Amino acid sequence: MDTDTINEAFVFIIRETGWTLEYIRKLPFDILAEIVEELRYQKAMDDYKNAYNSAMIITALLCSDKKTITPQDIVGEPPKRRIHENQFSQNT
Repeated sequence: MDTDTINEAFVFIIRETGWTLEYIRKLPFDILAEIVEELRYQKAMDDYKNAYNSAMIITALLCSDKKTITPQDIVGEPPKRRIHENQFSQNT
């Protein structure tokens, strides 16, 4: 990882968790990468849920007897979690 990517990861973790920079710098790199991936997934799920709720309103307004639209037609499928070799449960 280059310096900009690492700095972005630090900022992302700080923003999402409130942890201090000192605490984050002490984390092993593999744990740091897993935390970033999990936070990205959780944020994507939150964004998806918000979009899905909006899509439910839109579909209620657009659906008729002849045409049926689902929220998934508008927002697509929910995010999928990527599987890693090292999971949090293995490291505890």
